[in-house]
Amino acid sequence: MDFKKVISGVGSLLDKAVSSHLADWMVNPSKSTVSPEAATALTKASEEISSKSKNGFAAFSLSPDQTATPLSLSQVAQEVSAKIPKVLAEEDGLSSNSREVSNWVLSQKDHQEKPFVVADKQSGKMHFFGGDGKLIESVPALFGRVPGDTGEKHQTAAGRYQGDPYASEDYGDAVRFDRKENSSGGFNNALIHRVPFSSVTAPPKQRYLALDSLDPADNSQTSGCINLDPKAAKRLLPTFSKGGVVYVLPETEQGKTSFKGFSRVKLDQLTR
Repeated sequence: MDFKKVISGVGSLLDKAVSSHLADWMVNPSKSTVSPEAATALTKASEEISSKSKNGFAAFSLSPDQTATPLSLSQVAQEVSAKIPKVLAEEDGLSSNSREVSNWVLSQKDHQEKPFVVADKQSGKMHFFGGDGKLIESVPALFGRVPGDTGEKHQTAAGRYQGDPYASEDYGDAVRFDRKENSSGGFNNALIHRVPFSSVTAPPKQRYLALDSLDPADNSQTSGCINLDPKAAKRLLPTFSKGGVVYVLPETEQGKTSFKGFSRVKLDQLTR
């Protein structure tokens, strides 16, 4: 059976792109990539199509033994939508850049169904997601005090990183997302950790004031690590107890080249 013809034949109510996505999903759901937009369009169209179908069926599906069985389009729409994480909207409190990258990650499954976090230096926030793609929480964060994305001294480098749990002697439970060789022949770890008890560069009081500030420009405070309020760190860092993915968004045009995903979405206001 030609499933693309079956789906296309239900009428003009189905957008062509949606028809193609749906047909691919029906034949091989594990390898099909259905965009959130396609799933949304399909869901909206399904009720009208089903209401115009005399017998209530508008599509067919392959059962495990490869025999054709009738399946209502409403059922298909629900199953497709269930496979696609919710499209993030403005009310989720993400900046346009965080939303663009998060939706790209979810649609492409770039996080490989692992927990992930989007670190937005320009908005001074971090957005934690579960492996299921649901937004867990957004919290203020502090980043490198020197602007830039390349990871030079006191910068928080842009890019996509494997995030692993890390027990720090200085900061307690943390997440390590980068490791660079230093001039002494050792390595410096880039961590997500709580605000330190003491610091010779930016004292804790100054860092807490920056976290409370509504001006994201105040959030450039660290030597390159990412700082969270201790309560937020205790709440959210266990999300990475088995690892995850860290996306540090660029703040410069040059930083967009640090990860292919950044060049595939529309990133605005890269002013530095």
